[in-house]
Amino acid sequence: MAASIPYAPTQLLNLPALAERLGVAQVLAKDEGRRMLGSFKSLGGTYAGLRALARASRMQLADLLAARPKGQPTLVCASDGNHGLAVAAAARFAGAPARVFLHESVPKARARRIENQGAEIVWVPGTYDNAVDAAAAAACQGAGILVADTTDDPNDPIVCDVMAGYGVTAAEIRDQVDFAGLERPTHVFIQAGLGGLAAAIAEGLSGWLASPGCIVTVEPETAACLALAAGRPIRVMGDLRADALLRPGECGRRCGAQASRRSRHHRARGGIGGRCPRTLPP
Repeated sequence: MAASIPYAPTQLLNLPALAERLGVAQVLAKDEGRRMLGSFKSLGGTYAGLRALARASRMQLADLLAARPKGQPTLVCASDGNHGLAVAAAARFAGAPARVFLHESVPKARARRIENQGAEIVWVPGTYDNAVDAAAAAACQGAGILVADTTDDPNDPIVCDVMAGYGVTAAEIRDQVDFAGLERPTHVFIQAGLGGLAAAIAEGLSGWLASPGCIVTVEPETAACLALAAGRPIRVMGDLRADALLRPGECGRRCGAQASRRSRHHRARGGIGGRCPRTLPP
């Protein structure tokens, strides 16, 4: 039986009271907490995982989901929770195995959600960086297909697919604003993380925003991966065990080459902590 992949656009909220308080004409907020699996990560990891399996099986994506063939390769990834959940869901939809590497600070509740998708959990001592390295090493040794959400390779097809999945959010924003007859935004503020979502939104809204059409990526001083990347992938050092409630085990990581390149191309600006935004370095 073919797997059914649920999809529905998330809400674009119009917040007039907040706009009045801030002294601006309009504030819109995209509620990604209502996305399948609870975050925007489901758009990227799930799509990229399915595309990777389709390439490996030499099948069209629709045919793969319908046939769910035996003997598919294992999808491998490292995660702090949400990316692993998305990749595990991709494997479940296609009838393939998945193996998710988690560092020891990831809450057990997150691990259970991944296991409920049918994936195997591999616990890695240390931090998120250690889990990333362990997953990459396992894939290199033949454990399966690595589905990473960041990479030093600007042409990596899987990370391209992750960012293409994130781009669905930008398409939804365009459609929802135009359908509701709202004014097109002049500024977009988006969390940077490893840069993939911010780059996908910048690319998806480029040329559509009202003047001045400014994209601002926002990230904490302790994990300013995108703002400090300076046009190349770097590793940002910091306390990788801080802030256990919000992001267990990760406060710094490498900004991906593709994310950095696309953000610079669209003149995205980086805001670090409470500082004023600045244009990302060329």
